[in-house]
Amino acid sequence: LTTWQKIQELVDGIYFDMFFGMLIIVNTVCMSMELQWIGENVGYALGYRFILEPENWYKQAFVVTDYTFVIIFLIELLLRIAVLQRKFFLSRWNWLDVVIVTVSIVNLSLGQLAVDAMMVRLLRLMKLTRVLRMARVAGLLEPLNTIIQSVLACRIVLFWSMLLLWVVHFIG
Repeated sequence: LTTWQKIQELVDGIYFDMFFGMLIIVNTVCMSMELQWIGENVGYALGYRFILEPENWYKQAFVVTDYTFVIIFLIELLLRIAVLQRKFFLSRWNWLDVVIVTVSIVNLSLGQLAVDAMMVRLLRLMKLTRVLRMARVAGLLEPLNTIIQSVLACRIVLFWSMLLLWVVHFIG
């Protein structure tokens, strides 16, 4: 096999999807940690008790993490486009990846400029679009997908059950 054929087999394989699915999960955890750190900064600035002064080096660590994940996901996207060519654009998941990676690149590019507070809020919202990649992971894990489909299929029954439990709770 040539090198190109090996790359094609790799990109078409399940391990490639599983690897990037795990990276999506790790990225989501990192984003959650960053949001926690931002919350602690706000809490400290507002003078809440029991909140210690946040470490400032975390900010640089989160910036490096953001750049790293964007570069990794850009490489994944380019590999998929190169291997799948026209077939790539037939999948809605691939289009979602294109949008998310593009938004992430724009977010990192604009994030380095001096902008007003409203723009910063918009950039934070744009950053959250990366979490949408988690939806792709659910398709890789068949048992998780089965659970999700089961919950979705019985959502009306669950709604009425929760309502009944709520009523019983407040009556008793």
